Amino acid sequence: LPVRTFLTRPGGVVRGTVFGEDGAPLPDAKVYLWEWDDDLLKTYGGGIELPNPVHVTQEVETDGEGRFLFDYVMKSGKPFTVDALQVGTTNTAKAQAVFQESQAEMELSLYMRARGKVRGTVLLADGLTPAVGALVTGTETQSGHNIEFAQDFTDFEGRFELTRLPVGTITLLAQTIEGGTAQGTVRILSAGQVA
Repeated sequence: LPVRTFLTRPGGVVRGTVFGEDGAPLPDAKVYLWEWDDDLLKTYGGGIELPNPVHVTQEVETDGEGRFLFDYVMKSGKPFTVDALQVGTTNTAKAQAVFQESQAEMELSLYMRARGKVRGTVLLADGLTPAVGALVTGTETQSGHNIEFAQDFTDFEGRFELTRLPVGTITLLAQTIEGGTAQGTVRILSAGQVA
């Protein structure tokens, strides 16, 4: 049966490409369109509104060249979000935009973040004794804000491994059971690198 829709709001087309951690187009990624829908705002007794009228309105998969297409995106004047997920992983990419009234189409590129690992050893103040059970936190910081972090406890030899940290400068903080702390930085230069 043919499906007929009656749209009363102006809309546009959003197309784009999803790129993997290696920078190559990513086929078969799930791509979600999140839109604000004023029709979901309901006022209840006492003037309480539904707190989050943003929901997924479309879901597609990228083609063999990593391309996707949303054939109708509302021109509501509010931001919409496009999320991409690499199937079988936790790799994601996100973009947010607003359609201007004069726009008919928009092109977006979404990039999965390249990631690596940090391995190391924490020693006590004497420089010889392994810090057993120390909590090590690796944090990515951009513009003064902590963006992502990973944590691990050291083993009996003081060793730790932090995985899935983004490429860039990582601040390390080690906290021993005795209350001692040490801080430093390390740089992950490329996808898959162990720093």
